[in-house]
Amino acid sequence: MKNIFFAIIFFTTMSVFAQQRFYPQAFIELYSSEGCENCPYADEFTKQIMSIADSAKQPVYVIDFHVDIWDRSGWKDPYSNSVFTTRQIKCAEKNNQPAIFTPMVFVNGEGAIPGGARKEIGNLINKALSIPRTHRLVTNANMVEGKTTLSVDYQIIGKIDSIDIHFALIKRLIKQNVTAGDNKGKILEHHNVVMVFESDELKSNNGHHDLNLPTSYIDLHEFALVTFLQKKGGGIVYSVDELLFK
Repeated sequence: MKNIFFAIIFFTTMSVFAQQRFYPQAFIELYSSEGCENCPYADEFTKQIMSIADSAKQPVYVIDFHVDIWDRSGWKDPYSNSVFTTRQIKCAEKNNQPAIFTPMVFVNGEGAIPGGARKEIGNLINKALSIPRTHRLVTNANMVEGKTTLSVDYQIIGKIDSIDIHFALIKRLIKQNVTAGDNKGKILEHHNVVMVFESDELKSNNGHHDLNLPTSYIDLHEFALVTFLQKKGGGIVYSVDELLFK
């Protein structure tokens, strides 16, 4: 496979930090839309990143926010959310990027770069996996009996000043037949699409959050929960934890 230029770069970093308290992590946020002609290529690239990282057992996490900026261009993305667009704007501003576009990628809160910029994204992954984390986040979660609520408990090691905690329920695989717009006639494959996103301001290193789920998400085996710590208003991501539901 030709598109693994960064594999050697980031596969060799973890052993250097094996004795550190908190392992490096790479957290990739993709901002995309089914109405965007170039987004399927970014979907394929993030799929490759996930496959390589999984094979090498690297702490690389990917989530995909679908924004609504293309929803009036012939196809309304059923997974889009204006809240995600607002988040993209704030995170881009933190990176001195005044314009938003899709696909856009951040790695540990840095970047705001095109999703097709493979070399630049690889360099950011390499950077992320070369720097030990200053924080550690551990989560566990259970469904609340009789309710469509996911009960999440978390523990944090590290200072929590000016840090928010974010909870993203992601659907691990979606295949969508697009019948209009720039991707008309294509069956798009998305990975780790954000379906529910909620945030809290941290007040303690130990905490609890009840994530409200639509009734259609009660069966969680196709989902995962990604929780992460981030500087208020966007910017650096300090730590990530992922829970798979099997």
